[in-house]
Amino acid sequence: MISISTPFLFGLLDWTTYFYGLMCLLLLEIILRITIIFDAIIVARASKDYQLGMVNQWYSYLIYMIIGWSILFSIEMSQLTGIQTFIVPSSSNEPTVDVGEWVVGDLEYQTQDIDYGHLVFYERPNDEIWIHRVIGLPGDSLRMVDNQLFINGNPCPTRDMDSMQININDLYEHSAIQFEETLPNGHKHLSMRYQIPLKSRKSNFDTLVPDAHYYLLGDNRDNSMDSRYIGPIPEANIKGRILYSYWAKDWNQINIDYRVR
Repeated sequence: MISISTPFLFGLLDWTTYFYGLMCLLLLEIILRITIIFDAIIVARASKDYQLGMVNQWYSYLIYMIIGWSILFSIEMSQLTGIQTFIVPSSSNEPTVDVGEWVVGDLEYQTQDIDYGHLVFYERPNDEIWIHRVIGLPGDSLRMVDNQLFINGNPCPTRDMDSMQININDLYEHSAIQFEETLPNGHKHLSMRYQIPLKSRKSNFDTLVPDAHYYLLGDNRDNSMDSRYIGPIPEANIKGRILYSYWAKDWNQINIDYRVR
């Protein structure tokens, strides 16, 4: 029961929506299991002459384990904590989110809270989970001209930051420019464009976002399979918002709060 109640309590108090809350939960779970093991060893050594009853026989423990695991499998841990973890499989959101990062998503995220700049995860028809950034809300008129984004006729301010060399699929390198983009609600985030776009036709588009749909783009503007290819995402397909990273190859990418990026 403790193994179930502890994640439930952390989820109820929203502690798992923050990096240090998740780390505390993991630490408590480890301490709990070590304590149980040591307690069992101490009791066993102090009770050498103890006669086992029916409830202490091996078959009783087997039944306990089967019942316990049945309960755990019927209740997903994500339902208790209100979060879900993912390993980022692609570079579509670089330079913000790197390939291989372990990130946490908020399952209690409400569609009425969706706003410009939010990194959301959504379900594709093949049950895959993808992650992209909200760029267009229902009813928005969107236009992109040479990677310059216009929302409802207004250009989104950009500021070039750094130039870099990007390795693509370990085959060749591209010169890229990292830039900061500001959306209508004031949200600022980093994006990246190649000096020679891989798909120049996707650097230019004009569209209207349908009702109950959202237009999502990757921060890696010239190398992202996003709404420019698969269309606006239905509201019902958006399952939550990416909160933070809790593991990455680069130590500097651990404990990044994506609610402010």
